[in-house]
Amino acid sequence: MLSLASALRLPSQPQYAQPPQPRDHWSRGAVLTRRTLLAALPALVALPQHSWALFEAGPQDEFRSLVESLSRIDELIGQLKRGELKTEEDAIVVLKTATIYFKGIAATMDKATTGMPLLDTTERDSAAGLTASFRQALEALFDGCRQKSPAAQQVAAEKAGGALRDYLSIATARYKLPALSQPARYSDDPEKFAAQYYGFLSCEGQGMARTKGSNSCVNRVKTGEVDNGAGFLDFDFLTGKKLQGQ
Repeated sequence: MLSLASALRLPSQPQYAQPPQPRDHWSRGAVLTRRTLLAALPALVALPQHSWALFEAGPQDEFRSLVESLSRIDELIGQLKRGELKTEEDAIVVLKTATIYFKGIAATMDKATTGMPLLDTTERDSAAGLTASFRQALEALFDGCRQKSPAAQQVAAEKAGGALRDYLSIATARYKLPALSQPARYSDDPEKFAAQYYGFLSCEGQGMARTKGSNSCVNRVKTGEVDNGAGFLDFDFLTGKKLQGQ
């Protein structure tokens, strides 16, 4: 049993008391960091959708096709402005150009819109309206070709180009698009122009000549040689074999 003196001395003996533990500043900092992160999560989730555009590629194939199409439209507009496409035969050239290169653009715009989930409702509606405007402008371009009116063709081409350019501007706000390249300068020579512009689809692009006043292709007579075939093919175009009786 403890004596009264011993009992009185016990509170004053520091060896039995636990010294105060210093705060772990590193642990405290870690806790604060985690708390800060947790508090910031709602703000991160609430970021505008376009903040994530850097991580979204989007429909790049469609973007590339539309950018190239805009380059072709700009080139056509330039030729119409310079008066390089003003005859009745030129109207056929414009019609073929629009049919081959521009007729599928609206469908590509529709496909690109579907592939852009970052667009909000207003932007999506604007994209759809611009696609409809492009379709109307293309029909006007076809009518201008039927009327053989360069002025009508130019107005329609400018409207089509404007609709497509505005459409790409909407896409640019959310996605990274390929750069618009400057169109190649075409030759003023009609034969060279046809070969450059239409490629294999033209007689000139196949190394042949076009019969005057028609779209029929004939052999090109080599310099210093006589054309015994009167310009017509003496071989099968698909196989290259010489035709019998020729």
